[in-house]
Amino acid sequence: MQGFCDPFNRAPYHVEDTAIRDWYQKLAQIRRAHPALQTGAAAMLAPALDVIGVLRTTADGADVFSDGQKRETILVLVNRTEKQVECTADLFASDIGLDTSSRNALLRAGYQRAVSLTDETSFSFEDGLLSLKLAPCSVQILKLEA
Repeated sequence: MQGFCDPFNRAPYHVEDTAIRDWYQKLAQIRRAHPALQTGAAAMLAPALDVIGVLRTTADGADVFSDGQKRETILVLVNRTEKQVECTADLFASDIGLDTSSRNALLRAGYQRAVSLTDETSFSFEDGLLSLKLAPCSVQILKLEA
């Protein structure tokens, strides 16, 4: 994205590319359906070289504005390389940027598995350590469940 005003901000978007249009529509639907992705507390992870993770949570029943929200935690992992990457994300690490109350609420939530919102695969994890393989140039959007 170029960061300019309209119409230059849409330069990478091609109307005739239905696959990319469908992907963006799916992303928008996921974001609208999950309050944690809109206003949840955010943490950043780097679980492997060239993999970025963003954890958004309303685990304590409130968002970053202290508004009531359903308890929910979403982890987005992006592999920007052209090779499969094995990574382990430490969701309970103290240095990922969550404030103390959000981190404690995340610990209390008792999450034990993550379900993909994009392809419905499921991953189990223990003690906040989630290990998985990410396909080349891919994203996983995972909802954590108890």
